[in-house]
Amino acid sequence: MTTTNEPIDFEFGLRQLNGNEALLHRLLRKFADEYRDIGTRLPALLSAQDIAGAEILVHTLKGVSGNLGCNAVFEASRSINQQLKASDVNNNDIADLLQQVNQTIALIDALPSGDDATNSTSEEKPESKIALQALTVALNNHEFISNDKLNSWLDAMPASPMQRQQITNAIDELDYDAAKALLSELA
Repeated sequence: MTTTNEPIDFEFGLRQLNGNEALLHRLLRKFADEYRDIGTRLPALLSAQDIAGAEILVHTLKGVSGNLGCNAVFEASRSINQQLKASDVNNNDIADLLQQVNQTIALIDALPSGDDATNSTSEEKPESKIALQALTVALNNHEFISNDKLNSWLDAMPASPMQRQQITNAIDELDYDAAKALLSELA
């Protein structure tokens, strides 16, 4: 596991799989399918006071996310796993874990499918779609976006200098709706 601030460390995931991008994407999609309903499964286990079941679910999530480079999910699940072992679960941390899982799944859903990668005639790179999705998720959640993070996302997108400036200005003015509208023009 690496310490990058990205929700998914694709370089780490590729190193884990000897550079096999198609396999990484397939495993990430399988991860998304497996944990898409964790927002209902984990609370149900906790409501039923099935701490052992919750611990198994979170421990497995931690391991899989760590192996695939899903950093935010790994860190949040590691914390919940420790809390479950101590029988002292913080509901805010559970909410954070579920948010991290949902954000990571949104990024995975933006990955090109195997068919898209082979049949696409577009010049747009997968990094562009991922950056666009990550920025949109951050805006939807009203997250603080550092200039470095914003620039790295914008660098990956096919935005003109004028579009970049308009998006940056909208974000600086906290006009996230305007920023999302500008981003939709790039999609």
